[in-house]
Amino acid sequence: MVWREPKDHSTDCYFCLTDIKGHNRKGKKSIVYPDLQSAIRPVLHSSDIPVPQPPSELPSDDTSNSDDSES
Repeated sequence: MVWREPKDHSTDCYFCLTDIKGHNRKGKKSIVYPDLQSAIRPVLHSSDIPVPQPPSELPSDDTSNSDDSES
């Protein structure tokens, strides 16, 4: 599952919108999970949707040392 920052807690919270009251181990298959933008299920890859390739190099960020030297 891909998690993103929820936009509105009352309408976009995956855990708040999942009603699990009254369910036990035998009835857990009847739980309905919401389909939200903040929690997107993975998609199977095919020839139409290839597996993404990671970048060959990551950009360098050397700004962390400039703040430490002033202390």
